[in-house]
Amino acid sequence: MCRSTKLDSVKTLLIFCVVLGHLLQNRGGGNVLNDINMIVKTFIFSFHMPLFVIISGYFCNISCSTSNMIKRVTEIFATFLAFQIIRLCISGNISNLSSFLYPQYTLWYLLCLVYWRIFYYFTSKKISLSLIISISIIISLCSGFINTNILSFQRACSFLPFFVIGGYLRSNGLLKKIDELKTNLCIIGVFPFIVYIILNNYFDVSIQALFNGNKSYSTSFDLINRLIWLISSLVISLCIYKITPDNKILAKYGGCTLVVYLFHSFFTQSIGKLIDAHYLPNDIFSNVAISLLIFIFCIMIGKFKLAQRLINPIKIK
Repeated sequence: MCRSTKLDSVKTLLIFCVVLGHLLQNRGGGNVLNDINMIVKTFIFSFHMPLFVIISGYFCNISCSTSNMIKRVTEIFATFLAFQIIRLCISGNISNLSSFLYPQYTLWYLLCLVYWRIFYYFTSKKISLSLIISISIIISLCSGFINTNILSFQRACSFLPFFVIGGYLRSNGLLKKIDELKTNLCIIGVFPFIVYIILNNYFDVSIQALFNGNKSYSTSFDLINRLIWLISSLVISLCIYKITPDNKILAKYGGCTLVVYLFHSFFTQSIGKLIDAHYLPNDIFSNVAISLLIFIFCIMIGKFKLAQRLINPIKIK
């Protein structure tokens, strides 16, 4: 499939939202997040990973041979393992073998990509995509009753429907129909949810945990919460896709999402604590500016051969 400037534009926007969201998540200490930061952070978490997973599913090639599919997931797993080791070395937990069972920070996404690709590839050979979507939703809702998150079990299951929906959108050419929707309609579709976030923040109710998909249920009501999350995040994600402009400048960095995703967390964690320690401004404009600098710096890092080797530790021909 040839590159789409629209999808690359969306990917650039999403990876910047990932950087900004994680910076806001790591701010604290000397400065308490103001209301605008909290609202922006919660809104970002409502769509940035669901839409990323949808796009990943969209680009998953189920027509390739089984050997090629295995080669691809092996490469993804090798990248995950390389950065998992780096993370564990930095944290000092490299000697704790059980730590390998829990992907560090953002690395859950790479491991889940392996699960999702295998699941989607083999099920699509047997049954229709509409039925796979139904099965993935059932898996997502029922997995919360299993009290474990070893090897990112909860996130793998909870985000699975988004990956399958991405494949469904590709096979049925539905992204073109979404592009034909009126932008105003999509803005209206997102607006009520923003109001909902603002109201929850006003009454000091945190709903961000709803969008993480990484915890088992504590009560049976959490099943309803996960269903609400699946529906709301899907609607918001598709609206954000439509609203995002098809821009050549944005699209230019659509191929840099992996390098930014892998390296940004080293900076959002440390810089967040550093700037808080010196009581630097914690307004949304300052955080956006810092996130942009981290974004640019990660792209520059990606040009080094060592970084490229870490991102692709093995390349199977």
